[in-house]
Amino acid sequence: MAKTENGGKFKNLIAHIRKGFSSLDLKIRTKRINDLESNEFYVNAYYDAEDDANGFCPIEVVILHNIYPDNYFEHSQTGQLVVHLYDAIVHELRHQHQSRCRNYLVLTHVSTDDVQAYLSDPDEVDAYALSISIELIRNLGRTRS
Repeated sequence: MAKTENGGKFKNLIAHIRKGFSSLDLKIRTKRINDLESNEFYVNAYYDAEDDANGFCPIEVVILHNIYPDNYFEHSQTGQLVVHLYDAIVHELRHQHQSRCRNYLVLTHVSTDDVQAYLSDPDEVDAYALSISIELIRNLGRTRS
């Protein structure tokens, strides 16, 4: 990615991000969704305890977007994307830690279709508590008088 204060091409940013996170056992992929607004993006991440136990890559990060590879990505958008990636990866790393502490034993099989059961699962409560704590720390300086 060209080092400028104003941003760079989306495809170059993704290559730079993949290189930056290459020391972690995760894969980052992108998926273009035409129904999203131009330059809109979301970050989803998943941890798979079975893959982890079997020595496969346990965390997958998917950047859903509607950005052409050669589109210019503003500096502020880059910062937002990196924060979303960081938050998603930390959340999934917490799940990895939980799973490894139990020797990969799965305590519950909660479907993500049942939102209340999913969000009340003890592992999700713990991982979201960590996520919220990080967000509070990140924003502490902006909200103090």
